[in-house]
Amino acid sequence: MPITSVSYTHLQNWDISQVRPEQIPADYAPPQRVAELAKQYSCPTIAYTYSEPVIFAEFLMDVADAGHEAGIRSVAVSNGYMQDEALKAAYGKMDAVKIDLKAFTESYYSCLLYTSKYFLPSAIAYVLFAALSSLYNIFGADGRGVQVYLLAPVRMLDVVLAKNLMSLAIIATQVGLTWVIICVLARAPVPAAMQISTALWTVFVVAMNLAIGTMRSIQAPRHFVPGQGRHLRASPTNRSSALLVFAVLFGSILLQVPVAIASSYFRLPWLALWVFGPLAVAAVSAYALMLSSAERLILANRDVFAEELCKA
Repeated sequence: MPITSVSYTHLQNWDISQVRPEQIPADYAPPQRVAELAKQYSCPTIAYTYSEPVIFAEFLMDVADAGHEAGIRSVAVSNGYMQDEALKAAYGKMDAVKIDLKAFTESYYSCLLYTSKYFLPSAIAYVLFAALSSLYNIFGADGRGVQVYLLAPVRMLDVVLAKNLMSLAIIATQVGLTWVIICVLARAPVPAAMQISTALWTVFVVAMNLAIGTMRSIQAPRHFVPGQGRHLRASPTNRSSALLVFAVLFGSILLQVPVAIASSYFRLPWLALWVFGPLAVAAVSAYALMLSSAERLILANRDVFAEELCKA
């Protein structure tokens, strides 16, 4: 447990506040002993400072009771970051409480306190935005090789599934590495509720884009040569399609913003779980439904494949 309840970047006593208790040499003193020492050295007040008092709230209350029995007052210096119940229970026994403000606006405090929590979904969203675009044209680089798929004694469903599994392996590797890096480098542990909701949101975004992207790859394939995309002029239809792709990608990724705001505003850390859980199930179901009709869709679009992918 850290000595402070919040990880700040500009604490005055950073050398002791960002470490664990066992890393600091200290001797245990029972509450009665603390009160006796204060009276022995004629200290009129016991101050709970340098480390956040709410961290040791139970000990604080016991020392305050022992001090009051000996006629010694208690004061606390706190960051004020606690629930109402803890505030009333612990600081109700104090003769004075000083709150050290780190900022004067709620928005700055939100940024200060929730950096580690929201950095995980933000980083995952950044990774997904770049990785998911490849799902919208899975046959594009095959060119005339797509004729092999159509003529070979293999189901097109297996071809689609193999391409999707390869894409998923790459995306899972990128997301997994990002997840580990964020959790290791975060100044404070990422809450379990945030990790679970981010995982469900990731499943929802990937599955939804996988379903829509595969569908578009079948119905509107576009031949491209890697490394030469910048020299090709896009038709109005392709430009409209690209805008649709961007809207789906951007919209699905930004969906977490209003949910995060509502979760913070109503103080419901598990709200995102109830939102993204059903969405993830629905997205996976939609992808499974798309796979069941992939063979039929490809056969119905053979002419599109021949015209777009097999042209010189």
